[in-house]
Amino acid sequence: MRGKIQTKVSFVFFIFLALGVIITGAISLLLLKTTIPSSQIDSVISSKLVIYELLSMAIGFIISYFIGSQYIKRVVAPIRELAKTTKKITRGELVKSEPIKSSQDEIGELSVNFHLINKKLEDAIGELQEKNSNMDAVLKSMINGVIALNKKREIVMVNPFAEEIFGITQEQVIGKTMSESVFSKNITEKIDSLSIENPRMKFEAEVNFPIYKICSFSCSIMTHPEDPTKFTGIAIIIQDITEIRKLENMRRDFVANVSHELQTPLTSIKGFLETLREGRVEDKATRDRFLDIITIETDRLFSLIQDILSLSEIENKERQDEKELMETNEIIDDVIQNMSQVARIRDIKLEIVSPVKLTPIIGNKKWFKQMLINLLDNALKYTSDGGKVELIAKEDDKNLIIKVRDNGMGIPKEDQPRIFERFYRVDKARSREVGGTGLGLAIVKHVAISMEGRVEVESEIDKGTEFTVTIPICGKNK
Repeated sequence: MRGKIQTKVSFVFFIFLALGVIITGAISLLLLKTTIPSSQIDSVISSKLVIYELLSMAIGFIISYFIGSQYIKRVVAPIRELAKTTKKITRGELVKSEPIKSSQDEIGELSVNFHLINKKLEDAIGELQEKNSNMDAVLKSMINGVIALNKKREIVMVNPFAEEIFGITQEQVIGKTMSESVFSKNITEKIDSLSIENPRMKFEAEVNFPIYKICSFSCSIMTHPEDPTKFTGIAIIIQDITEIRKLENMRRDFVANVSHELQTPLTSIKGFLETLREGRVEDKATRDRFLDIITIETDRLFSLIQDILSLSEIENKERQDEKELMETNEIIDDVIQNMSQVARIRDIKLEIVSPVKLTPIIGNKKWFKQMLINLLDNALKYTSDGGKVELIAKEDDKNLIIKVRDNGMGIPKEDQPRIFERFYRVDKARSREVGGTGLGLAIVKHVAISMEGRVEVESEIDKGTEFTVTIPICGKNK
């Protein structure tokens, strides 16, 4: 189907061609009439001359129309091609055009110029797309959240990490202001206070949705590159510092607890030593009792320091790589033999239940043994004389499962989530009485984690407690 331009030009050409042929024929007949005497006109008209004249006009018209149509088609084709290309560009399509073959006229020059413009546009769009792709890749790989606002303070961009922090999607917040989204009033008020006069701000805020977090916000004004006074938007960088603050609190608590735990026995030792040194105790029995107390407190200090060093060693990631293949049954037998003497002294029945030969596991042998000792020692300390403690060792398709069960005093339900924290004691007086450091179960937890396992507890007051350690077996968890 021919284009509109060619149809219009052909129609105009046909009109003018027809008029030209008619005028030419009329002039020819008029000249014939004026050059031939009037006495001969009838004979001429009656002849076939007029017929030939009309026939020649028709043939001339057809030939002229054919030649003209081809010329018009040739002239209009470049224009049609340009129109088609520009239409695609207006639709947002990238078109790889080539200069249109045409004569060295204005149309040819227009075609060359258009090709150059299209090539520059194609290069610019390609460069822009590459930059956008790189920027998108950077934003997606960032471990911090990024939010961008336009000059109307509407959200125009949210990266995946920001979506995860606030439990949102781009579709939910794009085009909305901070206050219209899920952000708290405290956060939006601080960000809204940014201006050219107050271009930067850093603050911390709590985020309660979808889960509780503590986040650090670094906000800065974006300005026009050629006009620093022209406000164009706001860039917001969000860092999740929940774990950092948690570790800082744990470190603070740890230092405070260690100081407290060290201060108590040291104060006691110092007081008794000063009393003995000043010679105020002449009675041998009293002096021996003081020395016994000093010995007990010294042992407590030694145990506390040993547990602190053990915990530090277990948490050392470099030391966690020191693993070996362990014969589980042999280690359990050694631990039971070591703890049997303590159980006999208090008339506690200590049993081991291991129905099968256990598959070897991979881990640090010293730490694994320490974990079992701590569990049994904890069970023996909080079980009354004449009670019972069991160590049950078994395995399923993937894991070694060790249970240490007693029928002792039990742990209140509200305390169970915290018993693996450093220095947490359910009954502080009883713990110190039996010589606990408050680090035994923390060591158990970290040993299990170092072996890619876990530890759980079930307990009822006055009925007993059961600790369950689950550790992957070498070769069975692949």
